[in-house]
Amino acid sequence: MTNRTIRLTDLPWWRLFDLVKGVLRSFIWFRKASLKHISAIHSGARIKEWKGSVMLGHKCELHERVMISATGTPEKKALVQIGNQTTIWYNTVISARHEIIIGDNCAISWNCTIIDDDMHTIVYPSNYTPKERGNFVHLGNRVWLGANVTVLKGVTIADDVIVAAGSVVTKDLASKWIYAGNPAKPIAQVETWY
Repeated sequence: MTNRTIRLTDLPWWRLFDLVKGVLRSFIWFRKASLKHISAIHSGARIKEWKGSVMLGHKCELHERVMISATGTPEKKALVQIGNQTTIWYNTVISARHEIIIGDNCAISWNCTIIDDDMHTIVYPSNYTPKERGNFVHLGNRVWLGANVTVLKGVTIADDVIVAAGSVVTKDLASKWIYAGNPAKPIAQVETWY
């Protein structure tokens, strides 16, 4: 398998400048980077940790206006873990009250939402029992979420998956497929992407 490689010498000067600022912001302001573990958090990106933690992988990049929240309870801490060389683009919201784990080499496009909880209590009629869903979201390695994708609680997305723009993921997705729609359904097989 071939990994996507980006050489710094191939980038325009303004992109290099943005990367340096993002690494400094990650290192100094957010304390999410070190000399051996580099991540870039660009201007306007926010990380909220209250009874929870956000862990960024090596060479992880959060672009402008990304919002990541790990808000747990006194009984259980929330966790957001983002893998190595994963990039998250503009206006994406990742909100964990329990556990969201994103693998290595993932690309999450702009305006995506990943959420592991309903955030409200839903009261059902006494004669109805809703299907139980887990309070987690797991994305495997090399997962590509197109723009405006929503991933709901209780979902596991396997390795080497592409989810088309505007899709809503409500159940587990198997490896090596492209999914599209609301709810997301398989439309074509793939080996991988980079």
